[in-house]
Amino acid sequence: MLLDSKPVKTKRTARAASSRARSFVTFTAIAGLVLVAGAGYAGDTRSCGSQGGACQPDESSAWRPPDLAQFPTFSDSSASASDSSTPQAASIDSTFESSHDSDGLIIHKGDSANSVDLEHYQLTWHDAPLTAQNGSHLIRLASQSLEAASDPIEGVHLDVNFGAIARYLHAQDPIGSIKATGTVVGTELAVSVTRQLQTDSLATIRNGIFSTEQILSGKRKLFWGFKFKAELHHRSLSDGNSSNSIVVAPEYDIQLLGFDLGLGYRFHYVGFAEHTHNGYYNPLVSRSQQIFWDVGYDARRWYFSFDVAGGRGTSKSSATSTVTSDFSGEGTGTVGWRINERVLAELTVSGGDYGLNCPATSWAQMSTALRVKYSF
Repeated sequence: MLLDSKPVKTKRTARAASSRARSFVTFTAIAGLVLVAGAGYAGDTRSCGSQGGACQPDESSAWRPPDLAQFPTFSDSSASASDSSTPQAASIDSTFESSHDSDGLIIHKGDSANSVDLEHYQLTWHDAPLTAQNGSHLIRLASQSLEAASDPIEGVHLDVNFGAIARYLHAQDPIGSIKATGTVVGTELAVSVTRQLQTDSLATIRNGIFSTEQILSGKRKLFWGFKFKAELHHRSLSDGNSSNSIVVAPEYDIQLLGFDLGLGYRFHYVGFAEHTHNGYYNPLVSRSQQIFWDVGYDARRWYFSFDVAGGRGTSKSSATSTVTSDFSGEGTGTVGWRINERVLAELTVSGGDYGLNCPATSWAQMSTALRVKYSF
């Protein structure tokens, strides 16, 4: 999940495309090696005293942000409306998000993304903080990463992000992602590989549980406003566990009085190799069915979008356990204001009661994010 990665729009010839591909691959390889070898990071974990209220800032912590792409984030459903298609020479995109859940976990995170267009590709430097707190326990993380986006061949967009995240004692762990998107015979396809730190709880952060996830997704427009989406996921975790999941979602879209309206059905299946107690949701088998509704409107100076979904999920934690079922509902809303040709402000609120789709029955989460972007 990278912030506003847009294809660089240039006139292409066969020779120019080949040149872009070579220069992009060479640059990415060099940048990745330099970043991993030379970047400095710091992180810390500590427990606040039980007698004295809230945690005080730890001055020994080097406060540098983790890449927002590796943490659960708010919906990006308004991304297509929020940015002009006109290429910009450079931009600064800052986001701050705060979330809390019914288990008492509070997460504050931010991302300062500085982008520049270099003819054949776009470079973005991410620098952000994250703190996770539950009661008197506090953990701070830090990461930096370099993202490169390019169109190496006609009709294919490539996005590469490499960096490192620090936890305790200046330890560094590599993170990053590679994503390719394109259209084949009228079907929009995307394939990606992402390595990230699990931030489901303080336990997953403290124990350094990382996941590597491969995703293959497709979307195709059918007829009369109908379209079909599907996703396949495989995730391997550093504690030896793994999961496979599938999502299918037929949807009907229509434009009415300037509004983009969508109504659809979503089926989600996930299965883990084993059920563990390492701080993240990992049922042996889980199935959920939801009805969702989304609305979008763009009035040039301002825009908004929201989507809501609700349904039931069933879950089973072991081969001998009984199947349990629960209702889940969730929603996301975004309001944006294009202050002028260069400045954009955006507010996003999301949350829900996720029932059995998360760590516990009736588990709920709420998050608020503020984004400001300035284009030079």
